[in-house]
Amino acid sequence: MQKKSSKRISFLLTGILILANSNLHAQVVWENHTKEFYHYLSRMARKGIIRFDDNIKPLSRKYLAGCLDSLSTHVADLSFIEKKELNFYSREYGNEMATVVADSSGKPCFFKEDPYKRWRSFTASGKNSLFQAEPVFTAATIQGTGKNITQSSSGLSFYGYAGKHWGFHFYYDDITEAGKGFDSTRQNNPLTGIVRKDTSLHSSQNYSRFRGSISYSWQNGSISFGQDHLLWGYGDYGKIVLSDKAPAFPFIRLDYRLFPWLTFNYTHAWLSSNLVDSPRIYPTWNPLFDGQRQSFIPKFLATHSVQIRAMKGLDFSLGESIIYSDRLDMGYLFPLTFFKIYDNIVNNSNIRAGSNGQLFLQLSSRNQL
Repeated sequence: MQKKSSKRISFLLTGILILANSNLHAQVVWENHTKEFYHYLSRMARKGIIRFDDNIKPLSRKYLAGCLDSLSTHVADLSFIEKKELNFYSREYGNEMATVVADSSGKPCFFKEDPYKRWRSFTASGKNSLFQAEPVFTAATIQGTGKNITQSSSGLSFYGYAGKHWGFHFYYDDITEAGKGFDSTRQNNPLTGIVRKDTSLHSSQNYSRFRGSISYSWQNGSISFGQDHLLWGYGDYGKIVLSDKAPAFPFIRLDYRLFPWLTFNYTHAWLSSNLVDSPRIYPTWNPLFDGQRQSFIPKFLATHSVQIRAMKGLDFSLGESIIYSDRLDMGYLFPLTFFKIYDNIVNNSNIRAGSNGQLFLQLSSRNQL
């Protein structure tokens, strides 16, 4: 069994090295899936003005900029408000669209407009490189019968490109909610769940959000390591297949476009079981917290899918996922493994020893009627 695992590791590493030596095309920085820009491009796709492949989110800033560039050739088909939105987003994604020649000296700029007339807190650009950073501050209040809530947060966000093939992004936000009626469970609603920090206060709660990744891209795909959400499928109040109901999780993500009509995606993620592995509890001889070190049962998610463009506006998607636990299984790190069959083999077809696997498919029609 150890030899088989070594062969799988070698095969996986060989595949990554082959991809790394492929021709490079564009860096990848995953854009926050909650940005209003996604809804804007989705509306344009429903009108038939552009093609927008948003079955799997988040998408890269450069892909979104490419959609924006296509949209700019159909200005006559836009309403007055849509044109104003187009102008705003063209400034926001100016670096990705590269509509003007930017400063490549690497000189840092603070609290001023960039070459695309977009105000930035900090930016520096060089040849094939970019770094932009923004502070994150929010304040909100929710007023209602028995539910007066105040929310404030602070954090930091930055992203950039390094060379012709590396991209990175970082987002951290520390949030405090106070008042009567704040939601600590996030159940029975579409809001993303939270991991509340331990506190003795009952009139407030504090939690953090973090997203970040490092990506390497080539002509027809990319591979990313980081922590973020992964959404699969469509739906306004939650995706049927994979949504952002759970907090962001660590992952390895591979995206590859074999042909213009065929796309492949693979992701392996590390989840939180929230279940203590009692046999692994051991004493620390520290008088605090009962003098024990607790460990949680490991939990993982692996998923892969293909998307086929049957004709203009009609896409067929087919995928498989599996949730397994106890230990990292190298078999699920191979993107082309048939998860269900592999699970039956390694667990001797014993349903009490097997994992939770799913098959899913989707047919999407846009602007065909």
